[in-house]
Amino acid sequence: MRQTQAKIAVVTLQVLLHLALGVAFLVAVYTRFYSGLLPVVDLPNWPAYLAYFVVSFTLWSGLETKFTIIHNCIGAPSLLRWTWGLVRLNLLTLALVSGAAFFWRGYSFSRVTVAGFWGLQVALSVAAAAGVRAWWRRRRTAAGVYLLVIGDELSLDLLGQECLPADAPVTVRRYPDAAAARAALEVLELPAGCGEVLVALPVSAAAELEMLTAALERLSVPASLALASPAEARAHATPSFIVLTAGPTAAGAFDYIFSKRLVDIALSAGALVVLSPVLIWITLRIWRHSGRPILLSQERVGRGGRCFRLLKFRTLPAESLLASDQQWSAAPTDPGSRFLRDTGLDELPQLWNVLRGDMSLVGPRPERPYFVEEFRRQLPFYSTRHRLQVGLTGWAQVNGWRGDTSIARRVEHDLYYLRHWSLAFDFRILWRTLTDFVRRLRGGAAERAPDAGTI
Repeated sequence: MRQTQAKIAVVTLQVLLHLALGVAFLVAVYTRFYSGLLPVVDLPNWPAYLAYFVVSFTLWSGLETKFTIIHNCIGAPSLLRWTWGLVRLNLLTLALVSGAAFFWRGYSFSRVTVAGFWGLQVALSVAAAAGVRAWWRRRRTAAGVYLLVIGDELSLDLLGQECLPADAPVTVRRYPDAAAARAALEVLELPAGCGEVLVALPVSAAAELEMLTAALERLSVPASLALASPAEARAHATPSFIVLTAGPTAAGAFDYIFSKRLVDIALSAGALVVLSPVLIWITLRIWRHSGRPILLSQERVGRGGRCFRLLKFRTLPAESLLASDQQWSAAPTDPGSRFLRDTGLDELPQLWNVLRGDMSLVGPRPERPYFVEEFRRQLPFYSTRHRLQVGLTGWAQVNGWRGDTSIARRVEHDLYYLRHWSLAFDFRILWRTLTDFVRRLRGGAAERAPDAGTI
């Protein structure tokens, strides 16, 4: 998972630095010729300037790939040293492009524009790199690791060097054998901020891998096993541990973390704009008929067991909201509120939760902490669904497992989604959700939403 986050940081920086080239070029040309800050004799020959930019962009990208400037930014010991590498890359690109332009006698480029272009590109790139590095360090250190070590023979120093991220808080527990470690996993309460569980075991306990894997699959956070290499293998190979991922891995994939988030931001932001008249109408309707509060803000359990405040339009009387955290279902008391529930329009404020990053458009539906604890005791694999980002809709919901239906069947569908996730799968679920919504909107009370009775 941490490798995936590092890849996200690198890709984000690649996008930002290439974008900085375009922004710096446009700003430099505008400042020189159109801002009025400098005297202008002739306006620029745009085909020539665009050719200069295309050649610079292509050459800079090729040289950056060769020298891995962007990739090295995350691991660079200091931003200043990385900046010096970027400056040298820019100077080399400038020298090559200027040399080529010297032999092209058809046009003379403004030296102020060229200097402003490359100088501004450095400034924007350093700002982007500083932001990405700060994000990466926060992500690397914020999520702690819960380390379970089996036996007394494993070196914590080697584990730290090869299996644990630098600077991350680590909680260490030692157990005499695999059976004791598994028993601890069955009742494990992860500390606040823990984002990963690692079980380290010696070669002598390798026969217990299957048993430990089954226990780790039930956790709500990514889990791995670090198996010590045999002594004869360590003589020929550098790693002292072989790290094995336990359980489904789709939620740790690059596409799940990066591409899915981009889709969430784009679609939720667009939906909030397009549906703003509907949101305003519902707000005014609730305020007129039952006063404040307009929204119901309720604590729900999200990815990794972290809690957040979920937003819904209020469809219950204000005096009944205090009991809603531990009340499974309650029916609205007026026709307008029943319409919001029946059509699912009361869920629209959760688009803001999606835009904030509390939720995704597609994923297991978030539940209240009280019921999460109940279901965890009843269903061994219930917590596994929290490896995913919770969603506005999900595979279980479009198959009818919502509201007062079987929680076990709902979890089965959530785990199926976890193992088979893809962006195409997400779009399939969104399409089915949209068609179900249109059918309910047309059918009114006759097409009651499957979870219309739940809070």
